Amino acid sequence: MFSWKLNEDFLRRPLGAIGDDVFEIGETLERLQQPMIECLRTVSDCKEYILWLRKEVKGDYYLFNYLRLSFNSIIFSLTFKIPGN
Repeated sequence: MFSWKLNEDFLRRPLGAIGDDVFEIGETLERLQQPMIECLRTVSDCKEYILWLRKEVKGDYYLFNYLRLSFNSIIFSLTFKIPGN
């Protein structure tokens, strides 16, 4: 919904209102490597989860610990595969 509103506002602007920053952003996007593009897609796909996480996990300390424990769990599961799985 927000992106639709942003697009509507953008479309109403006269062309003269578009600054050089639009071109700079375009050039930056052209230089992105494939892993970064995939990362950004994943973050975009997980938008609802990220919003929920930010709402439910209060404070940077708790969020950091939640993410650290999640990361450790992923690393553990990749390192120590359970036989038969």
